[in-house]
Amino acid sequence: MKNWIALGFIACLLLLINGCIPSIHPLYTQKDLIKDDRIVGTWGEAPKKQWIFKALSNKSYGLSYSDEEVEDKFVTHLLKLGDNYYLDFYPQEDHKEADAHTILGYMTQLPVHNFAKLEINETQIQMHFFDTEWLEKLFEQRKIRIKHEKTSNYILLTAPTKDLQQFILKYADEEAAYSKTIILNKQ
Repeated sequence: MKNWIALGFIACLLLLINGCIPSIHPLYTQKDLIKDDRIVGTWGEAPKKQWIFKALSNKSYGLSYSDEEVEDKFVTHLLKLGDNYYLDFYPQEDHKEADAHTILGYMTQLPVHNFAKLEINETQIQMHFFDTEWLEKLFEQRKIRIKHEKTSNYILLTAPTKDLQQFILKYADEEAAYSKTIILNKQ
């Protein structure tokens, strides 16, 4: 029975991770960061999943994600590029202690940035994560040339922040670029 539960948990993690494209460099520079305290608070996704954002400084937020099985912590930065908002996720300093089967542990055995397009209002947050298969097809078709490394399991963006931002701006409104949307409701 425990094996089935573990397999189900890993399958859920893979679904979440499918929308994460890790990057060595952040999506933001200090001038891009914005403060928007609408993000602060406890948000719920499906039963028993919580996302808690706390202000760390005037331009960063702590994020604690938890469900029935795990709790992971990130430092997040909110930024605006063009007409859209984005959230840059980075593991908190104690990431080395993360269990490899948690979201944080699975997302990154090394500390890297992940980001999502963000829509926010007083009662709901929508996070749109990038589609790794879409990105892989663009690389295979030689339609993009952003610096990256590819392993058998992952694409790791190695481009500097300026190039990441240009890439994001180019595909900001292309629906095919996003594979997963997580909807969080204010609790």
